[in-house]
Amino acid sequence: MASIRIRTSDMKYFYTDLINELVQNPAEKLKVFDKNSPYLPTRKIGKNNPKAEEIRIDNYLRQEWNNMVDRAIVEGVTEEELRLTKKMLIGTIRLFFTQKRMVLENRKTK
Repeated sequence: MASIRIRTSDMKYFYTDLINELVQNPAEKLKVFDKNSPYLPTRKIGKNNPKAEEIRIDNYLRQEWNNMVDRAIVEGVTEEELRLTKKMLIGTIRLFFTQKRMVLENRKTK
């Protein structure tokens, strides 16, 4: 019997559509977050999450970024320019933290 492989993104759309069939008010309908948009998604904080404060800070920074994106769009910056800026900044931040982690690991092995 062949196994069926379902991608997570497909399931997100499936369940979002299923839930939206039950929602009467169009303003309350859910949307799957577009990872290619210039905006950053915020993260849900679960009960008793030991990283709750870290997630709150991260969400605050993400909301600040999203507000900046809104202002930039009003000022005439294209979404494509914002997407490229987001990609470049996230890449730079990842590189920084990767290098920082490598330095810390090097110190531990000495």
